[in-house]
Amino acid sequence: MISSLFKLRGDLKPSHRIMLEIGGMLFLLLLWYIFTKPSSAEVDPVIFSAEEIAQIEAVENKKLAPTDTLSSKQLDWIYNNRSNEKVSAGPLAADEVLDLFQRRGEKPTLYPIELSKDEMALIKHQRGNPIVSAAILPSPGSVLSSFKDLYYDNDLIVNTCYSIGYNLSGYVVALLLALPLGFLIGLFPFFRGSFQRPIDAFRYVPLPAVIGIFIGALGLGTSLVVYFLAFGILIYLLPVIVQRIDEVKEVYLKTVYTLGATDWQTIKTVYIPSVMSRLSDDIRVLTAISWTYIVIAEILGGSKGIGVQTWLAQRLGRMDKVYALLLIIVIIGILQDKIFAYLDKEFFPFKYQNKNKYQKVEEKSTFDVILDYAMKSLVWVLLAVYLLLFFNEFFGNVKILTHFFGETVWVIHFIMVSVIFYKGYKFFKPKLKPSIG
Repeated sequence: MISSLFKLRGDLKPSHRIMLEIGGMLFLLLLWYIFTKPSSAEVDPVIFSAEEIAQIEAVENKKLAPTDTLSSKQLDWIYNNRSNEKVSAGPLAADEVLDLFQRRGEKPTLYPIELSKDEMALIKHQRGNPIVSAAILPSPGSVLSSFKDLYYDNDLIVNTCYSIGYNLSGYVVALLLALPLGFLIGLFPFFRGSFQRPIDAFRYVPLPAVIGIFIGALGLGTSLVVYFLAFGILIYLLPVIVQRIDEVKEVYLKTVYTLGATDWQTIKTVYIPSVMSRLSDDIRVLTAISWTYIVIAEILGGSKGIGVQTWLAQRLGRMDKVYALLLIIVIIGILQDKIFAYLDKEFFPFKYQNKNKYQKVEEKSTFDVILDYAMKSLVWVLLAVYLLLFFNEFFGNVKILTHFFGETVWVIHFIMVSVIFYKGYKFFKPKLKPSIG
């Protein structure tokens, strides 16, 4: 058994694969815990004594209200009169005070003069001197606890939905543009000769460098985010479509030509099924690209979204929130990949059929069976929920879908209506009857 695990390109049994996946995940979590585990440290919860507050106020000869911003002279006094030696217990050092002000907001204020529970936990962790600093890698516990702050303070659900809406909108726009353009360039020599080289060259354009062009053309807002993401997907997808057209096997083309098929019949029965079945795998790979650039697009053009919240958390030094938001993006990406895999099996089942009777049948694990059933059930649940929310958009006082997805709500309608038409087509599609005689 052990030797089979190290066999070159060997096969894993479904049960072994699940055990190894769980074991690998637990091992990574253990390493994370070890690298971020601090030693014991104590923190004085009171930041400033009454005497220090009086001296800080004397710098500007003005009594400070709780909302008053500290001046640069007052900040200099704190830095120069506070010890800056690394300590494992007691009052905050100068750097710790200034770092605290930065985390609390852009305008430093004297109050509250006591540390909150979360602030004490973070400073204790930093003073504990873990193998990897909390400023680089926060502990698993702090990342998990930050979800509560994200939910209550940063409107996590709405921001996540906004990012999903941006992502899906970019995908849909890119596909609607790439598919007709790709088939034109790949199938007809006139368009291939005219545009293939420029399109291939576009792949080398660094996307962050062209963000200024999009701002000038579209301004700031949802359109900028959507079309910037669509452009990022489009420049990679177009050459792939052309390549997939070139990979269509000649034997299929000769067969339809022998049967007297027209050009349109050849495109419909050979090129579209063959290209789309291969392209589905490429679209799954491109999922990562859309999430890679969403932070840039949202920071410059969006008011909400996971990318905006990630940038704000970095500015405030809340690395625990940054890692929590990155974890959300990873989870969404994995779910998207599973959905694309399910759609691939739904639209192109011939890819998963045995080519001949000697081919080894792939054994489905219990997890795969449960996942397939869950995906089929989820589709119907989502359709039922969508229909309720659809009527709410027209007759409800609060438009729920618009509240969660903003201007990208159109892509939710587009996708769900497409699913309804597809399900209706499958239900009403006449069954083929065998001919007699």
